[in-house]
Parts: sequence; C-alpha cells; structure tokens
Amino acid sequence: MLSEITIEYKGKNIEVLYDALFLVNIFSYSIIDQKDFADITHSKANWDYIDDDALSKYGNFPYVNLFLEANIVDEKLKELTKTLQSLNVKKQDYVIYINEYKEFDWFNKWKEFYKVIDIGKFQIIPVWEKDTFKYSKLPVYINPSIAFGTGEHESTKIALYLLSQISFVSKVLDVGTGSGILGIASSKIGAKEVHLIDVDFNALQNTKENVLLNDVLAQCKIYQSSFLSNVIDKFDLIISNMTADLNLELLKNLKKVSKDKSKIILSGILLNRKKEVIENYLKFGFNLVAEKNIGEWVGFLLEYTK
Repeated sequence: MLSEITIEYKGKNIEVLYDALFLVNIFSYSIIDQKDFADITHSKANWDYIDDDALSKYGNFPYVNLFLEANIVDEKLKELTKTLQSLNVKKQDYVIYINEYKEFDWFNKWKEFYKVIDIGKFQIIPVWEKDTFKYSKLPVYINPSIAFGTGEHESTKIALYLLSQISFVSKVLDVGTGSGILGIASSKIGAKEVHLIDVDFNALQNTKENVLLNDVLAQCKIYQSSFLSNVIDKFDLIISNMTADLNLELLKNLKKVSKDKSKIILSGILLNRKKEVIENYLKFGFNLVAEKNIGEWVGFLLEYTK
C-alpha cells in the first residue's frame, strides 16, 4: 500500500525543502509551482492554445508531491520534520497532507519500468534479473527502493561514470550512501575497504541488503553518521552524491578524512551551481581532474593536495 504525500511550502526558499528531502533519502518527487507555470505561459513560446483557467488549478504556493510505502510514512515524515527544523524551517512555513493511494503490485511495477542501467564500467542490474541477465561489464545488483535510490537518476549515473575513470583505490568512503550503489560499485573496481554511511537507519538497511546481494560484505563497513560526525579514518576516495548545498557543507570537515592525493567524486549538483561548488573546492586544495554533465546535472572528480 502506498500513501500520497503533498507538501505545501510557504517559506521563502523552497530549495531548503529539497535539501531536507535529500537528507532523509527521498529522491523521487514532483514539484508544482504556479510561478513556473505562469513564466512558461507568458513567455515568447509559440502556443497554439492555452486554457484560460489553467493557472487557477494551482495554489498560491509551490508544493511537492511524492509517494511512500504506507508502513514507513510516519517515521519518514517525523524524520523530515526534524530535518526541516534543523535547517531552520519554521512549522508555519509548510503543510503536509497524506492520502492513501490505491493498492497495486509495486514489485511488478518496478519490473515494468526499471531496466538494466549501462554506464561506464558498470551495469546496474535489478535483483529479479540477477540469475538471467548476462552481464558484459562489472555487475552491481540492486533491489530497487522508492525511498533510497535506484541508479536511474542522472546524478548517480554521473558518479558511476566518474568512478569508471579510476582504475583502483584501496579505501573508499561513500557519504549519504542510500541504496549503497556507489560504494558497492567501488568494491567492484577493487576497493579493499568501503565505508558506507548515511544519517537514515532505514537507508542503511537497504544498503546492507544490496551489499549482501553483491557478496561484498567482507569489504564493507556500514554505519550511521550525519555527514562525517562518526568517521575517523582517512580515505583514498570519497564519494558524495548530494545537493550543491550539502556538498558545500561537507567541505567544512572534508580535510579530516582526506590524505595527500585523495580523490573525491561530487555529484548531485545542478549546472547553475557548478561555478560556486568548484570554486569553493579549489580554494580548499582540491584540483579538478574531470567533470561530467548529463542533462541539467554536473559532477566532478577532484584530487586533494596538501
């Protein structure tokens, strides 16, 4: 059973809501904003016909629409509320509505829409094709979850592409691991020790399930951490597939987990934030090695020099 969640946002900066959703590992949602619709309808585009009542269908405030499995709704929304509070969003700035959604066979729906993803050195393979799909690249098996990422998002593809540019690393940190897809992929290129961390305990359960699917548990350490609060080691490679704001927040303590010549893969960055993110990382001693963009998203491979 699914629940439909609608979040009406009345604050000044809706991007903080997107950051909060990312922090609690909710990646799939739609955004409805009357202002965006008005901008399009009043643009110079050649419209054949526009319904005069179209704008009246949207409220005065933007809202986000998403679906969650019913059994995790309460916990997820409590976590989201707590995260918004930590980001200084006031309770009066948003309203959350919950509606039950008609029941259907979610697992078989995944089978219809989720296919093998081929990117760089890797093929991301759904669990139901593990025994039948004949892979031709490094296989990463995933049991897709609507809450923790599937590998289909452009930012994850960018990270996998950049990871493919690396021949070998010994010790890896995957920050905000979600489904574990990027940390698992690191183990497939030979990483001997992979730390997969996330603030969300439920995400880590999904991570462990996927780690076991790939038979790489011996190489992996899975634990809860908000950013780098519980991380004490230094790494050859750090992977961070988060928003621009969260990648900038990560930078504040990144040196404590970096060695000389440590590499970092950053993804989850919109093109309009590219300059801001890269300039800040260059100031902290990171040098740009490679970059990749897909659609409106961009990612970087950087190297740290002490």
